[in-house]
Amino acid sequence: MTILVIFKNAVQELKTCVSALKHQDITPRHILLVDDFSIDGGLEHANTICKPEIRVHKALVNGSGKKLALQEGLQLLETDAVLLTDIDCVPASDTWARIMQSKFQDSIEIVLGYSPVIKERGLLNMFSRFETWMTGVQYMSYALAGIPYMGVGRNLAYRLSTVSGFIPDTTIRSGDDDLFVAARANADNTAICLDPDSYVLTHSKSTLSDYIHQKRRHISTSYAYAPRHKILLSVFAMSQMLVLPLFIVLISNVGIQQHLILSLLFYIGLKWLIAYPLLKRFDERSLYLWFPMMDILFSIYYWLMAVLSLNPLKTWS
Repeated sequence: MTILVIFKNAVQELKTCVSALKHQDITPRHILLVDDFSIDGGLEHANTICKPEIRVHKALVNGSGKKLALQEGLQLLETDAVLLTDIDCVPASDTWARIMQSKFQDSIEIVLGYSPVIKERGLLNMFSRFETWMTGVQYMSYALAGIPYMGVGRNLAYRLSTVSGFIPDTTIRSGDDDLFVAARANADNTAICLDPDSYVLTHSKSTLSDYIHQKRRHISTSYAYAPRHKILLSVFAMSQMLVLPLFIVLISNVGIQQHLILSLLFYIGLKWLIAYPLLKRFDERSLYLWFPMMDILFSIYYWLMAVLSLNPLKTWS
């Protein structure tokens, strides 16, 4: 298996990422970094700190997003499987790659990993961790139910045989990973990995505008999902979005009644109760006390994304 990282204008992140990759406890260790037309001196810096242990390749074709650079990197691999991560991410342990590789058993061809947000101070960081956890619960749960629909490129492994014949849609700037998983993953060839030592850590955005822009990029590919995935995800989103507005409508029309308040409290309490084992399983226990508030903000987030999706992004950066 080869660890593959695509980077662009990430000279500041290179040293930390490369150091973490060099310490991975896996034998033999194959690592490839692909420079996607950096203009900050990243390629030169990578050549300095990577060789001879890590191969560095400069992409030959410049495209929107990282799809073309990723395809070039895959063609250069000398192993039968690839493990993807991003340049601004750091594995939670030196055994990350070995644990992910160990999931390739029997008919398994795709391994979905988890990439939590590093805990820092601030409401934005807390919500970013919550949204990342909720997304992880969704795609991991659907995979366990036999209907995998996405993975995250910060922590995703697959055999190269699954890429054969797959042609990425270069007209879509993002979605390299979730659209590939949606197209090639199924109940028999996909496994999940929730060992905390297999996590890949990432930082949250520092400003709300950057965070919203990032999420708009992520959801811009949702229209390309298969119909059944769209239906399932839409039902979940609608359930998240409508409860509080409908409650407000009810109390506005019939007044505040005890059974309405009790019904809302029961709904929130039930979700809170269900959330604990899931937060524990994903090693996110610190979010538990904040769950009710985060759940309300999550509803607002869905409404915000729905409104912003009416005006699609026109630029990548």
